[in-house]
Amino acid sequence: MRLFFGIPVQDDDKTQVNSVITALKSTFDGNYTLSDNLHITLAFLGEVETKLLYMLSQIGDKAFRDLQKFSVKARGIHSFKEGKINYLKIEDNANLTKLYNTLIDLLDMSDMVYTHNDSYRPHITLRRGSKILLDEDTELMNFEVNEVCLFESKRVDDVLRYIPIKTWHLKER
Repeated sequence: MRLFFGIPVQDDDKTQVNSVITALKSTFDGNYTLSDNLHITLAFLGEVETKLLYMLSQIGDKAFRDLQKFSVKARGIHSFKEGKINYLKIEDNANLTKLYNTLIDLLDMSDMVYTHNDSYRPHITLRRGSKILLDEDTELMNFEVNEVCLFESKRVDDVLRYIPIKTWHLKER
């Protein structure tokens, strides 16, 4: 199973992202993220054996148990992989940084082998394609963080889908 911890974009916030995607589609080709796949990746784990799901659930229980709901902001379309993957950059946020660090510390203490990205950039992926897109500005967008999920990444009918395996709801402020 290909797994990752991520923050799903809430239904109320998807309209903002979809308007950016619609504007991009009129100019650029490529594969765009489906509305039900919009998320902020926290920790990509890569291929994980099914028997480790219980351990990952416990790690999530510890990492997210005391976290309160918060919001994050995004502005601008940025790129990586030589400009072929485009994303909304999430601005620096103390809550998100704390959540990420706690999760990584717990994963490291578990001695679990996973794919660790040393240059973590919180983002929402918009598009993958062969045509290079230059970085652009967008309106400032606000996203509510109400829950965190352990997702499985898999192909369904030849489309990449992210299916939540377990969801942790954050506490009211």
